[in-house]
Amino acid sequence: AVYSSRYVRTYKFMIERSRGAAIIPTFFSGFYGLIDIASVFTYLWELVRSRVNPMNHGFGGANVSLGLLGKKLLALNESDLPYIMNLTDDGDIETVGRWDFDEGLLASMTAHPKFDKDTKETFAFRYLSLLHPYLTFFKFDQNGVKQNEVKISSMERLCFIHDFAVTKRFLIIEETQLAASIAKVLLGRGSMFYYNPKNTPRFGVLPRHATDES
Repeated sequence: AVYSSRYVRTYKFMIERSRGAAIIPTFFSGFYGLIDIASVFTYLWELVRSRVNPMNHGFGGANVSLGLLGKKLLALNESDLPYIMNLTDDGDIETVGRWDFDEGLLASMTAHPKFDKDTKETFAFRYLSLLHPYLTFFKFDQNGVKQNEVKISSMERLCFIHDFAVTKRFLIIEETQLAASIAKVLLGRGSMFYYNPKNTPRFGVLPRHATDES
């Protein structure tokens, strides 16, 4: 047996290691006010100083789960795109780099994609868009090639979505009472995520091969 323990060398990790301190808070639990928002711009400035394009670099920790997509081993975090990992012949773990599906994205992806062992497809979504539509589904074919996106316009408010389910025919998503508000952070009133009992929980059911939400 061989054990290796390595940090995923995300852009956030590399810049913070060079600075010797944390720069940007954890997205889900670290944003409470303008100081935390300002830290994002500090991070982007560090990217500019490093002569890289901030639009192609996320700020996630790649520390929630692992997924196998095609022949890619991915380290995943909901607030960022995946990082491709490699297992070397001598048992070491190395970071290949952030994978934006070859689209030049500054975006996010669920840390809990679903793999269908029969069709070899992988289904995923992102929901941290601050602009409507807030929820987008997409899938990958057996070779790991991303297919067209399906935007869910009928989800009219931003909420926290942890996971989803896939059946033989459908994708099922929950719209919860854990709401999100950027205004709360800007006003220094706490985390952007909060419980709102006035929101009615809903389930969305989408045919898994749909091309639009209709």
